[in-house]
Amino acid sequence: NIAISPREFKDFISEELGKREYSKMINNQRYVVTELRYALFPMKSGAIYLPGIEGEAGILCKTNRRTFFGGYATTQRNRGFTTNDITLNVKKLPPYNMKEDIPLSNLVGSFSIKSSLGKKSLKVGDSTTLTITVSGTGNIREGVFPEVKTPEHFKSYDDKPEERIYVRIGGISGSKTFKKALVPLKEGDIVLPPLKFAYFNTAKNAYDVLSTPEYTLKVSPSDEKQGISTIAGRNGTKHAVKIIGQDVLPIVTSLDAIKEENLNVITVTTIVLVLLPGMVYLVFFIIVRRKHKHLSDRSILKKRKAYRVFISDMKRVKEMPKDDSKEFSMALSGAFKKYIGDKMVVSGVAMTPKELSYILAEKKLPADIVSSVSRATEKLERVQFASEKFSVDEKKELVKLLNNAAKKIEKKVK
Repeated sequence: NIAISPREFKDFISEELGKREYSKMINNQRYVVTELRYALFPMKSGAIYLPGIEGEAGILCKTNRRTFFGGYATTQRNRGFTTNDITLNVKKLPPYNMKEDIPLSNLVGSFSIKSSLGKKSLKVGDSTTLTITVSGTGNIREGVFPEVKTPEHFKSYDDKPEERIYVRIGGISGSKTFKKALVPLKEGDIVLPPLKFAYFNTAKNAYDVLSTPEYTLKVSPSDEKQGISTIAGRNGTKHAVKIIGQDVLPIVTSLDAIKEENLNVITVTTIVLVLLPGMVYLVFFIIVRRKHKHLSDRSILKKRKAYRVFISDMKRVKEMPKDDSKEFSMALSGAFKKYIGDKMVVSGVAMTPKELSYILAEKKLPADIVSSVSRATEKLERVQFASEKFSVDEKKELVKLLNNAAKKIEKKVK
């Protein structure tokens, strides 16, 4: 039951990489290890001091009270702790002295670039899309990229860059994708220059240049004829207007045809008949919209379907190989946490056994359900991060226990 104070890293851009818990034997004593990882990107050079992180954890201590079996009972007491201080020595980046006119990005890490062009042969007025993707490991979010230059006689339209970031125990990786729609306005062979920029490659410990290839667009004339006159013929003579058909209303060809007509008296019945379809449509629109809004609430739908999804997930758990305890524990724990998350409308997948117990207790579920779920999820989590294995009977017992817990929760939580 470890509790650690929130941490802010001054002079760094930081990304939390997640929490990991496992057990470890030290001097024949089993300890629970809680590991927090952060990716730190220093914003200045020199010595940067990181003070220790403060926290609190429960420790089992013996009491003077004897148990029924003759030993001494234990109790949990909270103890504070502080981790060790760390001093980081951050080196300066070497000076950037590139001979070519290549801009420097903020990227530090290991990156690559790739590009593609939708169509390389097209006609004037058609469009093609240039796609550029920068990917790798490092501070991809802080990257500053040069603008993609396009030649004259082009119209260009930029899409919003797509960013994908993956935060894992090993660090941060990801990609940024830029798309540019290009419309040529003249024919001929038009060259699209490469996009080039430099970054600091930590694997080489030197600056490296990323570059896309040069593309040549072959633009042919458009099929559409330009400048067709809609007023005169080809020889410049005007043609008389011919009536080639009649519309719903008669076409008036002279002023004499315009006559004054008396309007009929509009009755109440006529008004009702005219307005009725609109009123009926409006009522149905309001009803359907409310119903749609209600159904679109994903949390309500998830809550209703939570138990059915859980039963389906449990079938897949039972079909897993019998000798793989780690995969079994991850699948069973994930299925139950997902059920609790959907049922209680919380984020369930990353919950610890302690958080799970707290949520169940908060919903005023019986103590036996809370304690049995807590024991089961702790066992499952322990196997994920340790070398322990479950027997076939233990697996069956855990499946049965969490199945029964879900049935009871389904009856209690509506």
